[in-house]
Amino acid sequence: MPFIVEFLSIIHGFNRFLGSDGGSLLKVSFEFLLFLFMGYMATSQYAKTRNRQVKYLSISFLTLALTKGISTAFYGATVFGSINRVWIEVIIPPLENTLEVLVLYLLGVALTYQVLRLNISHLRRKFYAASGVLLLAIFGFVIYWFSSLSSRPYEFFIRTEAFTFISLLKIVVLGSFVAYIIYHYEQATK
Repeated sequence: MPFIVEFLSIIHGFNRFLGSDGGSLLKVSFEFLLFLFMGYMATSQYAKTRNRQVKYLSISFLTLALTKGISTAFYGATVFGSINRVWIEVIIPPLENTLEVLVLYLLGVALTYQVLRLNISHLRRKFYAASGVLLLAIFGFVIYWFSSLSSRPYEFFIRTEAFTFISLLKIVVLGSFVAYIIYHYEQATK
């Protein structure tokens, strides 16, 4: 019985550590290295094959690595004392969420690339138009968020309407690729 109590206290201690800034630094550092490795692998595969599907995967993983690299830098600066923790709750979440929208879009393109290659009229124009609209929405959101920081410097991102907007944007991006695949499934399997 003492073994179980000791084991549980070790588990609880580790969970407390993971809930701290140091634990968050460890988690995002690991994610950064993982996505960087995956991006490296996809990029080296793209260099060999010049496959556009692999190119989009490579860009997606490198964008995720960039996101986690920014988080790692902020958490590192917080843990080692040069910035206040409140910046992690104000700056990091909107950056991560906006880059995640872009990553979801690129992953959707990579995963539906075979369908996108179909000879569907005006498909490229629709794809480029959707890309432009998405990038404008992302840039508009980032400009809005950072320009309005002075009026609400300590407001947590997750408690704002901006978080709802980005979450809905993620759902729209994913939903559009799912709908596209379902709509063009028969043509893709021919």
